[in-house]
Amino acid sequence: MATPPATYSCHLCKQAGRHWSSQCPTFIVPRTGSSGGDPAEAIMGSLPRNQQRKLLRSALNKEKYTAAKKQQQQSAGQQAAPVTIVGKATADATRRKARQAKRMLASENSLRIVFDLSYSEHMDERELRNLKNQLKIAYSDTGARATPPRLVLTSLEEGGKLDAQLKAIAGFASWQMDKHAEHFTQVVADRSALVYLSPDATDVLTGPLDPTKVYVIGGLVDRAQAIHGISLGKATEHAVRAARLPIQELVRVRRGDRLPVNQVVNVLCEAQETGGDWRAALLKYIPETTPL
Repeated sequence: MATPPATYSCHLCKQAGRHWSSQCPTFIVPRTGSSGGDPAEAIMGSLPRNQQRKLLRSALNKEKYTAAKKQQQQSAGQQAAPVTIVGKATADATRRKARQAKRMLASENSLRIVFDLSYSEHMDERELRNLKNQLKIAYSDTGARATPPRLVLTSLEEGGKLDAQLKAIAGFASWQMDKHAEHFTQVVADRSALVYLSPDATDVLTGPLDPTKVYVIGGLVDRAQAIHGISLGKATEHAVRAARLPIQELVRVRRGDRLPVNQVVNVLCEAQETGGDWRAALLKYIPETTPL
């Protein structure tokens, strides 16, 4: 057999001082009855030259891959993790500052949304926690929009249960929104500008939103869907126009028309940005919805 070039297919062969050893990854067990010399060398010699090259290349690539993977794991543990964490933190901080700047530059023509948080007595701890999370999502989602709405919290009692829940959110103190302990009718003096959203209202929002209006969303989480007419009663009590989203007219909702706060906010913002395309807004932000 011709002498192969002075290269080794793997480290085991190199340690053995020959091109093929019985422990080589590409070693082929000889048939019974073979005799004489190294069986691995005999079998390799009987194989076509192209197949020998493939076996050698496979063993060499396997060894290179193992060494490269080990080196990558070592370098990742020492350098990659800290750099990734620092880079992510910097990007997050930059993103937050950009969103805060957009909110501060919101013009008088921006959509104005008021949250009526006077429903705490109708909710248990779990529902209050859900409301807190919904407000957090709503704030985050609106900050990503090209023109964020102006958000206002009302009836947020200092030291109350909901106040404690919100203050537990990291960064809540720096949220770019107005926060009032007063009732929404005291915060917005002109009641003719108020539109209280209620799923029980008979008036339906259609067409583009009126930039002169202030849209009030009741901060109520009713997991059992057992409370009906309470938001409509609030609007009637304070002589404020009540209206509902055009859900019944445009889409079919599997889980009812009482939506989480963050979904209502997103639907309003989308309708305002699309010039009153309520169907698209409802289909985009209400899960399990189909058009009528």
